[in-house]
Amino acid sequence: MRERLQRRAVAPRPSSISNSITRLSIQIGRFGIGNVLRQALKIIRENFRAYLALNLFFYGLMALSIVYVSGHPEVGKACHLALKKSVEEGLLSLSYRAYYVERSIPLAFVLTFFINLILGSAVYLTLPSFVIPFSGIAVLAYRFIVWGLITGPEGISRFVNLGTLVLEGQGYIIAALAIFLQGSRYVRWRHYGFPSADAAFRAGFTCTLRLYSVVTVVLLAAALFESILTISAYR
Repeated sequence: MRERLQRRAVAPRPSSISNSITRLSIQIGRFGIGNVLRQALKIIRENFRAYLALNLFFYGLMALSIVYVSGHPEVGKACHLALKKSVEEGLLSLSYRAYYVERSIPLAFVLTFFINLILGSAVYLTLPSFVIPFSGIAVLAYRFIVWGLITGPEGISRFVNLGTLVLEGQGYIIAALAIFLQGSRYVRWRHYGFPSADAAFRAGFTCTLRLYSVVTVVLLAAALFESILTISAYR
């Protein structure tokens, strides 16, 4: 019996994921997105210590990076130039053109939101954590360190706004909370009272989908704030 459960723990079945998505879609259709948001906020309240610890951890990394770059401005300049080059090429170049060439607030808003939600959250943070639990938290830690380096004296007025990063960071931190809850339940499924790791994965996946409703709202606000503030400053 134990061997059978361990075999199930290795790779959750695709049907488990599709069933979770289907149940949540039915719930949204029946009760509306407001109910899903309330359930997501309830998850945050129930895990407030973990949520607070993640905030302290990530913003702490960012603050330490700002302090460091204040004493090493050459590092901030190098990071700023590297970031500028990266956003002028590839997929991010579309966003760069919307901000600094076309200066279109609606286009910049839409591109910023979808890039932050799909790439910044789902692809780079959440999906890898389904394969390697908690890996997205390490990726996000690196991102906050880079933010701190480019938000020093040389970067804050030229390229990014600290308020924008704090707001956008909240969306990513809530995604990190989902990663933490998903990984904790999957790795310690017996501790949480699940009959198998597969069942724990399904529960964690459903929890992640619900929390992503809040991630979506926060990143919408952050994209709107960033597009208006940045383009208005360059007009």
